Amino acid sequence: MKLAFANEIVFIRKKQASKAKTPEFYESECLEYARKTNKKFLGFVMPWEGGNTRSVFIDTNDIKTTPLAKNVLIAKNRLKGRQPKKGTIRQNFKEDKKQARIDKLYNEVKGIAEKGGYKLIRLHGELPSKYKSFAECHCETHNETFSRNCRDLLHKGSVTCPQCLTVMRSLQNGVSHYKRQGKMRPVSLYINSLENKFIKFGVSISPELRLKQHKKQSNLDQSMVYVREFKDGWQAIDLEYGIKTRFKGKRLTSKDLTVGYTETREYRLLPEIIKFIDDYINLNPTLPQYIIEDDEYWSAIKDDFVFDESQFMFPDTSDEEYYSNLAELDLSPLETL
Repeated sequence: MKLAFANEIVFIRKKQASKAKTPEFYESECLEYARKTNKKFLGFVMPWEGGNTRSVFIDTNDIKTTPLAKNVLIAKNRLKGRQPKKGTIRQNFKEDKKQARIDKLYNEVKGIAEKGGYKLIRLHGELPSKYKSFAECHCETHNETFSRNCRDLLHKGSVTCPQCLTVMRSLQNGVSHYKRQGKMRPVSLYINSLENKFIKFGVSISPELRLKQHKKQSNLDQSMVYVREFKDGWQAIDLEYGIKTRFKGKRLTSKDLTVGYTETREYRLLPEIIKFIDDYINLNPTLPQYIIEDDEYWSAIKDDFVFDESQFMFPDTSDEEYYSNLAELDLSPLETL
């Protein structure tokens, strides 16, 4: 191949007003690029074709490269940190802006998740759009991983694990039932066996009917192993609350039991729970022992939740999109209303 430097090339503009760059211009760019990259410029490959002319460089290892003259200009600008209006560098600039938006979204979502006591695992979806992206979080209390829409999370300024929300709502329902009905009518406390691996406890006026309902809602083999009617219905509800808040351990998830899974515990705890009930019966309290009727009743949840209720924000219950992803709540404490 024939090589030539700018002073050896005959350059004639086709038009007087042509913006075509001269060989001297490209050569000066090539020389500056060679200086910055520790290479040697050997000239242009003839014939001259403007910016599409091949330029030849050789590095310290005697390796030759032949980039287009116009690409040498782009590479030199990249070394300077400049952003040309067109070309691959502009695309890189867009990627940098996109990543900056993702980083900002990540930090905002992470702050809200940590405020609620959760760990942000990752963002996924059509990033950096907060409307089409989701935050995957982990609840250490229930070992539950869940996702929330980023825009929804940022709009509310809070996030809640479905398990946490279900437990809180269920406890709140029990307290409401106690205040409205438990003081006035008999209520039974029941314990059902789930294939001798787990137990499900709850309160009902008709535990046998409730068992039939549970069987229709689950494929698990269920049988009643304990039932006790309390003439003072509030005692059954108080006991259910006590069992729920004081007996910890492995339990079923919403995938195993769609309704009432927060009232499940391992079968091995059955003797301890029955003794807990017997001790309560022998005590025969005249006032609730576990349900606290004032605003501080959340403090009884100890191991499961530790927070100041005055600073806790419940999600906006009018947002149907938010609740569409939640597990069905256990409303069994309200069936006697």
